[in-house]
Amino acid sequence: MEPGTIVLGVILFAAASAVLYLWGMKRQISKTKDLMNLLFSNGVAKVNKYLKKNDFVTASEIEKMVTGMTARFPLSKDKSIVTKPKDFTKQLLDYMLRTGQLREENNKYYKVKRKK
Repeated sequence: MEPGTIVLGVILFAAASAVLYLWGMKRQISKTKDLMNLLFSNGVAKVNKYLKKNDFVTASEIEKMVTGMTARFPLSKDKSIVTKPKDFTKQLLDYMLRTGQLREENNKYYKVKRKK
């Protein structure tokens, strides 16, 4: 083998290693945010499932639903758990009201009907 080929191979290997390292660092940094988004998604799904069977939901009912709820990526040991259901419920309700998924009347939350 020529020395130029070996040097080129080493440089390409170093570049590939650097790209994989940076990709891993980015995933590690954004893991907490991604787990919280997954937790919110699970909370929204639970509230929507409850509202399919019931007319409205209250904050205390949502607190009971989300107590101990977890979110985890497949093939990962990292997970996020709701340890403060009152705080999480407040954030979840704020998000669902802000995005137009729920409407509030007298401390009761109703599903917003979407026009097709």
